Amino acid sequence: DGIRYQKTSNGGTINGFYDKANRVIGILETGNSTTLIHELGHFFKDILEEAANNGNAKANSMLKEFESYAMSEDGRAFFEKGLKSKGGEYSTKNKLFMEELWSYSLERYFREGAYASGTMTRGFKNLLNEVKAFFKEVYKNARSGILGNIKLSEKMKDVFEDIVGE
Repeated sequence: DGIRYQKTSNGGTINGFYDKANRVIGILETGNSTTLIHELGHFFKDILEEAANNGNAKANSMLKEFESYAMSEDGRAFFEKGLKSKGGEYSTKNKLFMEELWSYSLERYFREGAYASGTMTRGFKNLLNEVKAFFKEVYKNARSGILGNIKLSEKMKDVFEDIVGE
């Protein structure tokens, strides 16, 4: 499934990439904070797919919800406006469509406040809440090594919660 690239809005310069095989995110000179969020989206989806393939029912449920979102009016509009010219069909089997819809939706969630403003469908809001809960659980179970040596103050927790929209 290879490397995913994020290009500038005019389709020219590559801003960043996600190398799925090595789980490497790269932000290039033209990239910015939205590039990071976009590429993290590919990483998050990769982790969810791996968990679902390993029998994690919650991850599987989240991916099914995303498939429903992809086949909704919102998903079709994204395909028609952004990806139809790149080939492939409007289908959950179109990997480019599914990857880019996921990552651009995550960008919208963070960048435009669609989550808070109510412009995103309820199903996708629920999916994003599930993704957040899933990653909290992953990290809860991975608290070893250097992470065990860090104690966050309430003020630092507030800083990070402001960043992720808690």
